[in-house]
Amino acid sequence: ALPISRENAILLTTSSSDMVESPIRGQLDLKKSVDMGKSFQKIASDVYSFGQGGRFLFASVLLKKGQARKVLVSVDQGESWNDAQLPAVSQQQFYSILAADDATIFMHVDAPGDTISGTIFVSDDRGVLFSKSLTHHLFVSSTSGNDFMNVTSLRGVYITNVVDKEGSIHSVISFYRG
Repeated sequence: ALPISRENAILLTTSSSDMVESPIRGQLDLKKSVDMGKSFQKIASDVYSFGQGGRFLFASVLLKKGQARKVLVSVDQGESWNDAQLPAVSQQQFYSILAADDATIFMHVDAPGDTISGTIFVSDDRGVLFSKSLTHHLFVSSTSGNDFMNVTSLRGVYITNVVDKEGSIHSVISFYRG
């Protein structure tokens, strides 16, 4: 048998209605298979969306039907979960993993209202405690990616854009991992 790892685990969401549409997001089950899909184990409920970055597995879960969402994080592929210390978001807002490695997560939390910006938070090595790193972070459409860039030749340096009060866009450089 293969050991449980990111490399050989299959993760997917399922619903009781056999259809995944926007109205049932937040009512999905996150399941994991470690035997190439022969069997699946439910590892989270009330899932809106999930993602993986570095050694971290994330699930955005509904707190109460029609209410806010929060982020759960796991470092053992869903065997156990911790609440990420991030602001809860409404149904109109979103979370986005900008970058993650085995030690740090950079998470964008969308601002309330119809905005194009939000706040970047940086995690501790457990992916649980987050510190505010940058406000007014410009977030472009998820279909076109994001502008958060890791300068790989300079350890701990990132470049991104912010929007000022007048709507002008400026590039900023972050040192020391945010």
